[in-house]
Amino acid sequence: MNLNRRKIFSAPVAVLAFASVPLPAFALFGGGGRIVYDPKNHVENIITAIKTTKMLIESIKTNMNGQTYAGTFANSAEMQEMLAVANATDAALKNSKKVMEDLNNVYGASPYESWDQFSANIAKRKEAGDKQAQMLYDSAFAADKQVRLAHEANQKIQCSSRNSSGPTEAIQSTVNALGVVIDQNNNMLYAMSSANKMQAQELERQATEREQLEKSKKEYFDKVKKAQEEDMKILRGAGVKPLN
Repeated sequence: MNLNRRKIFSAPVAVLAFASVPLPAFALFGGGGRIVYDPKNHVENIITAIKTTKMLIESIKTNMNGQTYAGTFANSAEMQEMLAVANATDAALKNSKKVMEDLNNVYGASPYESWDQFSANIAKRKEAGDKQAQMLYDSAFAADKQVRLAHEANQKIQCSSRNSSGPTEAIQSTVNALGVVIDQNNNMLYAMSSANKMQAQELERQATEREQLEKSKKEYFDKVKKAQEEDMKILRGAGVKPLN
């Protein structure tokens, strides 16, 4: 029976394993240990996880159609549970993708040049009781909870299938892909949380400094322009023609 299970899942495993290798820890951090978060990469990893789960679902369905093992392992309670978890995982990831795309659309329409500035503003507004900021955070938090529950369910199935390398490898690929998404969810939620308040304050200070600098530059050039215009009036009054 173990050999049969290995055959059922062996085809997609190589592709799944490649598609869902976890990111190395250093990829999530920049200099000084600061977390680097890329919303575009986040969505791409969710899409990868969806594809991984889809391949797992197709493998399970192919087996359950009973071409070789109908009436035995193919229609067992274990396979039924595996399919249910895979479908729930697919739904959780699709919802997470929609939430992230909506969040990225809000970010794209905002005046902020970087995600750090945008997320820091969300954190500040949420802290001040802003309803839209709270809604954006709550949607992301709820989507992350769904993905975490799917991750736990897949891990339980993985533990119960240790005697069959095929299902174990396939589920492991899904677990890995979900783990990458959860890591990025953590970074995203931290960036929008009150725990990021100090970063929000620092970014606000930097923005204020840039605004003051731009204002000072404008005032300086306005004064220079005004002085030049006054000099031109004096020269014209003295009958001096300006140089072309």
